[in-house]
Amino acid sequence: MRSKKGNVSVEFIVGLAVLVPVIFIGTDLAAVVVGAQFNDSTCDEAARVAAAGPPSQASSRAGIVIARAAVVNSSFGRSLTMVGSPTVNITGPTVAQLTASGGPVTGTVSVTTQVLVKTAFLSLLQGQNYITLTSTRLVPFTYSFPSPTPP
Repeated sequence: MRSKKGNVSVEFIVGLAVLVPVIFIGTDLAAVVVGAQFNDSTCDEAARVAAAGPPSQASSRAGIVIARAAVVNSSFGRSLTMVGSPTVNITGPTVAQLTASGGPVTGTVSVTTQVLVKTAFLSLLQGQNYITLTSTRLVPFTYSFPSPTPP
């Protein structure tokens, strides 16, 4: 007869061989989900802020939001960057025409952000140190340029 003690040891080792990778993959997937939520909410906020105010300053406003989010969340091992600069598409008169005469302008602002999520186990399977997540938001805007003061 075989020893039950030996059977228990083998079953325990086989169970650990299955359970440990499942725990590591679950932890990495949780980090990816949190990174995706973080990237989406930052992109939403950057696009909303970029659409509020003069279109010529949209890029700087979005950059401030993204820089603030990157500093606040850098301790979680995620690196947030803005891909390119926000794109401002204006319909109707040009900004140059409106700065001279004043009036309303409408259009859209597009912001794209990218977050690099560090993973421990999935990076071994993927062959890279990071998983890259990208988010893009398109927000409409309306802005009224003030009329210049008469001389």
